[in-house]
Amino acid sequence: SLGGTTTPIGTGPNLVLLGLLPNLYPDAPDISFIKWLGFVLPLSLLLLLLLWLFLAFVYTRKYAVRKFNLDKFRAQYAALGRIRFVEVSILAAGAAMALLWLSRTGFSAELPGWTVWFDKRVKDGSVAMAFTFLLFLLPTRLRACCCCRGGGGGGGARYEPILVVDDIHHLPWPIMLLLGSGFALAEGITESGLSVVIGEQLLFLRSLPVLLLLLCVAFLITFATEFTSNVATANIVIPILAAIAVTIGQNPLLLMVPATICCSFAFMMPISTPPNAIVFASGKLTVKAMASVGVCLNVVAIVLTTVWTFVVLPPIFDVQTGVVPPWANVTAMAVVTSAQQ
Repeated sequence: SLGGTTTPIGTGPNLVLLGLLPNLYPDAPDISFIKWLGFVLPLSLLLLLLLWLFLAFVYTRKYAVRKFNLDKFRAQYAALGRIRFVEVSILAAGAAMALLWLSRTGFSAELPGWTVWFDKRVKDGSVAMAFTFLLFLLPTRLRACCCCRGGGGGGGARYEPILVVDDIHHLPWPIMLLLGSGFALAEGITESGLSVVIGEQLLFLRSLPVLLLLLCVAFLITFATEFTSNVATANIVIPILAAIAVTIGQNPLLLMVPATICCSFAFMMPISTPPNAIVFASGKLTVKAMASVGVCLNVVAIVLTTVWTFVVLPPIFDVQTGVVPPWANVTAMAVVTSAQQ
């Protein structure tokens, strides 16, 4: 769960944010890979360290520490054999794709990203699709790169691409439909003016200090996602939080980004996330044990995310507390006008 928050494509809520932001605010600045990593990676590593220390403190006092028998791992590693050409091809394609993602928007005005060559129209999704098509062309065997011969003699290798059309049937279509339906739901919440109405009813939040506001958002989202799908939670709350932020005079990213991260902090219930369900299915944990430890982990994640957002998010995402950026003001006015009509 923590590792998934590190990259924009690591978990469902992150994809929801990247999909909703340009729909809600077409003129909003792009959230690049390097910007997201710069904000979330240190937070994830710090959380990982704190959670490991907490779990070690809880369980090493109750159970004796046993030494692992590494012979089984060595045997399984030896059974893998030598690395194959197809594995090298996929590794190279994945590394190249990650490099293009990181360098797409550049690092500064002096070091702009390669997307400036395409008038900044190429997005991360375009890079992913390009390398997906590449895997439909790359062969599984090195000999097939040199000569495409038949299956007969001559020492040639029959051309077999890494991906074939039948692999499309194995895509996680339910997750893709869940994401798509969530985007449609968020569009309905925005276009109908419901998000604006909710934001107007929560005007009293304007008087809260920013740090307390962030703490409330992190607390509500973290415990709400314990009992609901994290993707569904993100699809519902992100457009509402965006409207609330504009209504109370804040940058939408100030609430949208931490809420997205907190959608992945479900450590209590077995049904909260697939990792929880997998661990619980081992039969080594009870619901009571997972919930009692998970609630403490939730509190640690909530407090640290709140403080980290308050201190680190403004300089990385160019957010000024108490100021609504022009790209958010224009969109909010258009939504209000459309809802009134």
